[in-house]
Amino acid sequence: ITSSCDCHNSGALFTEYVPVITLCGDRHASRVGNSILRNLSLGEFIANSKQEYVDIATSQIKKIERISYLKKNLRSMMLRSKLCDDIEFTKNIEKAYEDILKN
Repeated sequence: ITSSCDCHNSGALFTEYVPVITLCGDRHASRVGNSILRNLSLGEFIANSKQEYVDIATSQIKKIERISYLKKNLRSMMLRSKLCDDIEFTKNIEKAYEDILKN
């Protein structure tokens, strides 16, 4: 479970097999967990309010098979995601730099 104060550690949590619920806010630090979860197709773990956060936690705790699956597969899901695709990331950032230089 993350909030705006510790979501930058979420990436490490995902590679250590821990499912995460995040409370999305309006600042960069409070949206990192959102970005990670969306890239892993786990949008059901993103809350936009404190009540939704509680609702998600309450519903997910009942999904033992789903949580078990995630605990077994989160690391591989993260490593296979575009978040860990350093070659594609490098191509994209090089293109962005080239576009900046052209303009």
